[in-house]
Amino acid sequence: MKTVLLTLPDSVGLNAEQLQKFLLQKLAEQEDPTVLKASNKAEAEITVPAVDADEIRHLVGLYYAEKATRLIDDLWDQNGWTADTMQDWVREHMRTPYQRESAA
Repeated sequence: MKTVLLTLPDSVGLNAEQLQKFLLQKLAEQEDPTVLKASNKAEAEITVPAVDADEIRHLVGLYYAEKATRLIDDLWDQNGWTADTMQDWVREHMRTPYQRESAA
């Protein structure tokens, strides 16, 4: 833990809690994007090289894509949809009809 001594003019009307929050916010804005923080109370920090961080993001994306695929597959099984159902959806005309305003 670091201790920071900050001297401010008397005209600054912030209490200690507000100053701490402001300082933490400013430090977070300047943080290195390759540092990943844990969201638990311990707030462990892990420094990850940029290449590895990109690969981690890619793996997380693949995880959620696979999860979405499983959910859609379950939905298809529950509703008894088939490839023919998909073809019917493609041919279905679902545009909202509209009336053209006549030129007066």
